[in-house]
Amino acid sequence: MEELPLLKIEFPKHTIDPHAYRIVETLHNAGFQTYLVGGCVRDLLLGRQPKDFDIGTLATPRDISRLFRNCRIIGRRFRLAHIHYGPEIYEVATFRGQGAEAVSNPRERGDAFIERTNTFGTPHQDALSRDFTMNGLFYDPIARHIIDYVQGYEDVEQGIVRSIGDPDARMEEDPVRILRAIKFSARLGFEVEDRLSQAMEKHVPKILLCPTPRVTEEIFRLGESRCALESFRLLEQYGALRGLLPLLQDYLDACTEDERNRFEHGLLWLDRQGQAHGVLPREYVLSALFLWPALGQFLDTDLGGDWGERTEDWFHQTGIDLQIPVRLRHRFYVLMAMIQRMIYPKTARRFRRARPLVRQPAFPQALALLRIVVLTSGRFEERYLWWRELAEEMGVSSSPILPPREKKEGAGGGRGRGSGGRRDSGRSGRSRRRR
Repeated sequence: MEELPLLKIEFPKHTIDPHAYRIVETLHNAGFQTYLVGGCVRDLLLGRQPKDFDIGTLATPRDISRLFRNCRIIGRRFRLAHIHYGPEIYEVATFRGQGAEAVSNPRERGDAFIERTNTFGTPHQDALSRDFTMNGLFYDPIARHIIDYVQGYEDVEQGIVRSIGDPDARMEEDPVRILRAIKFSARLGFEVEDRLSQAMEKHVPKILLCPTPRVTEEIFRLGESRCALESFRLLEQYGALRGLLPLLQDYLDACTEDERNRFEHGLLWLDRQGQAHGVLPREYVLSALFLWPALGQFLDTDLGGDWGERTEDWFHQTGIDLQIPVRLRHRFYVLMAMIQRMIYPKTARRFRRARPLVRQPAFPQALALLRIVVLTSGRFEERYLWWRELAEEMGVSSSPILPPREKKEGAGGGRGRGSGGRRDSGRSGRSRRRR
């Protein structure tokens, strides 16, 4: 029998999610080897409260569904069990075996990008199939010890992002791991190990060969990570920004030092807003990332026109290339049009028809973006304060997080409509026609 590489480490009971513990305990009592796996173990070691508690087990999805009535099986290539406790979902995966990755995908120009398949295996095999050593740690909350097949504990202690296996081969088989390495380095403040860093630089061009939705998802996660500033600095450092977001790289190449500082301070304030408000809506993250590059196209110019429509003209191809959902792009255009109305009222009478604008579902996000403009440029502070005071008088939040009712009503993303099922008055008139 294989000897387990055990580390006797006991985490405080209150740091372990009680539902996750119950799932592990139930599977353990049924005779299945079961652990907490991946990022939650890493975060516990770092003294962070994990966002998710993922679970690995020798039980098959069918075994899991027999033990839990609140279980739903998902996936095709690699089937997973989702166990529901109220609104919370816990992912339980059968340990992967050899051959569960690096399967040739004919849709990806013949290159060996990974596909997960239903090849089950042992905990050791599963650990070796993971991307980085810090994510290959398992924790047994019953016996209270860590299982470390990949020397991940030492790398977590030293603050190193290191690939499991040959970094050149691992980055080539799944170049999206390059974005994940950047995310972990920025979020955790870890250093990328030298061999992995060289492999990342070598295989950056292959990111564009990966499925677009996967790449776009990772870009959004970088923006949502509360370390967007450092993440996008690393994207530029590794040469990934040019291929992924050429519109943004062109802006940074052409801008002055003051303009770059303004853009970076905007990302810093986006990070601070995430720390203050929690997970920010994706339409707001998208708008904040491209706020100054978009404003740079028409702020202080003599060109007229609606800022929403002009932003749409400028951003349209990027949105198509990245397959960004239409409702997210549309909200970006709406927010730019609303900022224009807040800064430069169209009527001679000061801020005429201001109250209808404040009542729009997108107004809190527009106000939050205007605050970033004020904080990063020192301009339009008087106008921002006027709108904020009016919003407070009307009982409208200035938080970029929309109220639950608005999010629910807008979740369907109906064409040409903002959150709440009503048309935003600041909308771009052409956004319904263009896809």
